[in-house]
Amino acid sequence: MLVTCEYCKIKFSRKPSEIGSRIFCSNNCFKKTAKTDKTINGRYSGGKYVECIICGKTHYRTPSQLEQSKGHPACSLRCAGVWKSQNLIGEKAANYKNAKRDFKCCFCGQIFSGRKYSQRRYCSKRCYWSTRSKDGTIERVCVNCGKKFIISKSAVKWQMIRGYENKFCNKKCQSEYCCGDKHPSWYTDRSKLKDQNKTIRWSKKMCEWRDAIYQRDDYTCQLCKTRSSKGNAAVLNAHHIKGFAKNKTLRTNINNGVTLCESCHKKTYWKEKQFEDLFLKIINGKHGPRWSSSKCGGEWYAGEWCKECHAKCGLEGGKK
Repeated sequence: MLVTCEYCKIKFSRKPSEIGSRIFCSNNCFKKTAKTDKTINGRYSGGKYVECIICGKTHYRTPSQLEQSKGHPACSLRCAGVWKSQNLIGEKAANYKNAKRDFKCCFCGQIFSGRKYSQRRYCSKRCYWSTRSKDGTIERVCVNCGKKFIISKSAVKWQMIRGYENKFCNKKCQSEYCCGDKHPSWYTDRSKLKDQNKTIRWSKKMCEWRDAIYQRDDYTCQLCKTRSSKGNAAVLNAHHIKGFAKNKTLRTNINNGVTLCESCHKKTYWKEKQFEDLFLKIINGKHGPRWSSSKCGGEWYAGEWCKECHAKCGLEGGKK
């Protein structure tokens, strides 16, 4: 059956069962029509076109939007703000002198006060939980004040899953109870809050050990022989030959340290055990002076140490 699209006027075939009140050849035509006529969209059905109370522009509003506007339809938030600034002033304003009014509790019938434009129905949480089925609630006793309060079983279930138990009737009791040594983050030994590694490394003994290593090695890197000179400052590190963490008794032993520049020190990262033999030979004096014959019997390599020791540590360089 041939039909005509309402938007583009193109004729196309369609089954009789697919023909509705409005006919479009594609979703594109439907969307373009819906921009101007929103009544064809099912989500906006039941509404009507109204005029903006401020600018007079005609716009579409759904039944829920008309109910919210309460007879004062505005086409945008800007127009709604203009209308409120002109009409909701003085005693009509929502926050005028902390405006309050009386409410009646839906459970116990008690009269209580609240903010003027709030929608409170119950005077307390106890009344709210009382309206729910008794099978779905549990009664507990507050740890701080001893009062009884009601909590839902679903809340208890999720508290058990998350590893938390509600023991207080309100947040005020929780803050009063969880203070001092009862707080979960309380530390009896305040020294645990300090960085122990940093405290040890910058202790008086470690500083004295570092100075002794520098003086013994004449403030010179023992791998590349770099040292500070005029206009060229070398950054030196005192390196532990045996690991700092695993050998606590050797931390301040002068025979367990060697002076290295910053670049050479980085070469030892994750290769400490490979460098141990080389550094121990340096400390024990097994290598001779720079231009003398090698005591370990190997030829000079990279201008300093024997080729065997040099290759073992994975250092780069060429023959001298």
